[in-house]
Parts: sequence; structure tokens; C-alpha cells
Amino acid sequence: MHEGRYADISETHCAVVVFVGDRAYKLKKPVCHARVDLRPLDARRRNCLREIRLNRRLAPDVYLAIKPLTFAADHGQQLAGDGDAVEWLVMMRRLPDELILDRALRSGGPEPRDLDRIA
Repeated sequence: MHEGRYADISETHCAVVVFVGDRAYKLKKPVCHARVDLRPLDARRRNCLREIRLNRRLAPDVYLAIKPLTFAADHGQQLAGDGDAVEWLVMMRRLPDELILDRALRSGGPEPRDLDRIA
């Protein structure tokens, strides 16, 4: 991957994750499910804050911050620009592919002691 030129994208039922260089940016979708309503922008911001707070307990060096996606008429959309926030993103350190949970499970990991720590 060429830093800053190309992005990989992964999608879940509640989020889109954009991988650029050594960072991953998770944008919450404005969806409503039985347990969560992410339709209002402020609900997505609160959900990002909650994700950072909870996941830093296990991975403090991965979950870095939340950042606004902003819009300014003269600059368009920017990450953490000067304009009004139009979305909120969780900024994370990008993990090597082999550490992603579904891939680790297929290759015989994680170890039981890792699962105990997570639980």
C-alpha cells in the first residue's frame, strides 16, 4: 500500500473501517438495531467515545482517539478540519493482518490465556 494514496475498506453491519497506512478509521453507520440507535450524529459520537473507553482497557496502544470528519465549504471534507463535524471516527493503530481475531482463530490462536484476559 502506498501511504496516503490508497485505502483498504472493510464493512460490518454497524461500521465502515478505512485502512490508510498504519492507521484504521472506523466510521459508525447511522443504523438502528434492537440494542443501539446510531441514527443521530451525537449517538455515533457517544458510541465512538464508549468504544475508545472500553477497548483501551485491553489495547491502550491500539485505540488512539476519536476524530471528527468536518466539512468546510472552501476545503470540503477533512479529518479534524476547522469546519463543523459531520461524522465521528474512531482512530486506531492498524494491526497486522495475522492479529485480527477471525484470522487468528483460523490459524490456531488466540491462546486460552488471551481469551481469559479478554473475558
